Amino acid sequence: ESNLPYTVTLYAIFCIDYLTLFAVGDKGTILHTNDAGSTWERQISRSTFMEFRAVIFLDANTGYVAGRLAEDANSVTDQLWYTTDGGLQWFLKQYSPAVPLSGFFFANPYEGWAVGEESVMLYTTDGGVTWDHMEACIHDYKDRYELYGVIVDVGTGVGFAVGSSGVICRSLDGGQTWELQEEAGVTLNAVAQYGLHSFVQASRNETES
Repeated sequence: ESNLPYTVTLYAIFCIDYLTLFAVGDKGTILHTNDAGSTWERQISRSTFMEFRAVIFLDANTGYVAGRLAEDANSVTDQLWYTTDGGLQWFLKQYSPAVPLSGFFFANPYEGWAVGEESVMLYTTDGGVTWDHMEACIHDYKDRYELYGVIVDVGTGVGFAVGSSGVICRSLDGGQTWELQEEAGVTLNAVAQYGLHSFVQASRNETES
């Protein structure tokens, strides 16, 4: 348990190693610790209207955070930021389509995926310098779904992306193409892999009894 010196809501955390972690949340918050969470330092913060929902680091220096800037109901901008110096400085990265991103996964320092609203999936082969829009695995009513997590085993070629309404998308070719596998009926917030096994973290929808 850590004593955070900030009153913020945190949405995502990423561990570079057992001592070095980054956490992101509302009010433009990016936090960093190098002592396993005993103390936290707020890095350069974006606008207080910024809400970060996802964070990932490729190594100790290169990382990405994604979120939404909403100064009011008529001014909403979805943004992707990156750092190459361990978070000391953050720079805005353009991507398309610009929808909220909720999760990242990198199979190696070059090949990675990002997922978000409208079942969007982005793909990079150059460590995030450029991102390409992949064909959605949900073709009908894709604007009703949000993908929250993605993982790909490039060794076996099997990948999964999960999201709202229990959506599970599967890839059998190393994340190059995706197909809708099933809808589990509960929100799937994250997916992880250990050995030959894949795991998902679920939460019951508020409308369910």
